[in-house]
Amino acid sequence: MWKPLNYGREQYGELSLRQALAYSNNVITVKLLDTVGVPYFVDFAGKVGLPLRAENGLSLALGSDEVTLNELVRAYSPFATGGLRPEPRTIIRIYDRNRRTWTENPPVITPVLSPATAYISTQMLKDVMTYGTAKGLKKFTQLYPAAGKTGTTDDYRDAWFVGYTPGIITGVWLGYDKPKPGGKGFTGGTVAAPIWERFMRQAVTSRPVADFQKPEMVVSVAIDPATGYLAAPDCPDKRDELFIPGTQPTEYCLQHGGEALNPVAMPPVQPEAPEGQPAPEGAQEPIQEEIKE
Repeated sequence: MWKPLNYGREQYGELSLRQALAYSNNVITVKLLDTVGVPYFVDFAGKVGLPLRAENGLSLALGSDEVTLNELVRAYSPFATGGLRPEPRTIIRIYDRNRRTWTENPPVITPVLSPATAYISTQMLKDVMTYGTAKGLKKFTQLYPAAGKTGTTDDYRDAWFVGYTPGIITGVWLGYDKPKPGGKGFTGGTVAAPIWERFMRQAVTSRPVADFQKPEMVVSVAIDPATGYLAAPDCPDKRDELFIPGTQPTEYCLQHGGEALNPVAMPPVQPEAPEGQPAPEGAQEPIQEEIKE
């Protein structure tokens, strides 16, 4: 019988999906995949650039299918670009001997996510670098807004980190050509993330500092982190959380006096326009600007 465990065999109890992502919680990740379904996940992964095999089942949630670093970076790029997946290019342009452009290799870009989905996912991935498995990068994020994810395979054979700012995405992988354990502590957050930071500190110095642009099709509401409901006046803890319109909670926290408050009416939602088509009249145009530990 297969029984997924967390890295270090920790037991965190109840966590939000945001927290589970930051801490690389394996158990919750498997439960999430079981909820959405393996076929749906494999189809989604293919859209962002990860060729996965459905026959691996729920273990896909923990990275049981092998992928290359190039494929991982490509899969994370839609989160950095507002939902657009650019195809990797080895050659961008070719010059003649007089340094005049002879031929150009234009980028191939495909919309694969809504800007709202990409933005909310990025805000969740920011937490990885502030209190999660790559919290050693917190000082970097205070200077340059960034998001990313660590990864570590069984027996410490592979460690990687994929992270991005609004202008550049970089992946770092460490391991051996002939796989063998790297030793205890050979994790994405410990060995790959510091290399990523050293490179990125040089790569971003010539770029203007900018944060990820929030699409208009994203709403922010104050919730009680313990219950996930709208924060009532007496809730001891409150936190602003992001939602795609129509998915935000409408009822107030019942543990702190919310039963005396009327539910919030859900505003009408303007659907996003299909790819390549103009938005419906009156709709606001959206801004385009593995999980194993």
